[in-house]
Amino acid sequence: GLDQKIASMQQALAAGHHEELQRLAHQLKGAGGSYGYPELTEAARSLEEACKAEDIEAAGLALRNVCDLVQAAVTGFQESHAVKAEK
Repeated sequence: GLDQKIASMQQALAAGHHEELQRLAHQLKGAGGSYGYPELTEAARSLEEACKAEDIEAAGLALRNVCDLVQAAVTGFQESHAVKAEK
């Protein structure tokens, strides 16, 4: 799921594999749209652009932003499903 994707992105950043990170960001950009999270799509786009520019600092910041949004999305997703299950 998203957690695994984030872990892969963090590993790619740490290893300096910008092309891999760019590819993962591109995938996530599409996933953000399908999950209904335009903020995640934007964050992934920023990450992808930073990778293209090989701007490590910007990529690190963008990835942190992506992580925060994914956590919020996953938490929100779980909460909305828990509420539906209770009804």
